[in-house]
Amino acid sequence: MIDNTPNFRMISSGVVSWTTSISSSGDIGLSRGAAGKLYVGNSAGGDFTGTLIAGNVGIGETAPGSKLSVSGGGSFGAGYDTTAA
Repeated sequence: MIDNTPNFRMISSGVVSWTTSISSSGDIGLSRGAAGKLYVGNSAGGDFTGTLIAGNVGIGETAPGSKLSVSGGGSFGAGYDTTAA
């Protein structure tokens, strides 16, 4: 559902998805597979389990210099691994 505010929302009690193509063989997409879960991936054949992002990702960054670059504070859950990949 797209409304008149700058938001993109997927509202459904079931599985919904969005792809970059009108056909069912779109190359990338977003999927709401279960409550509270957002999947990003290859939408061809419903496969949202492959490589999600091949480059660097930034949160609050315009040019991330590492696999994950965060501008500002953050928090982690019970455990995390700081070993470089």
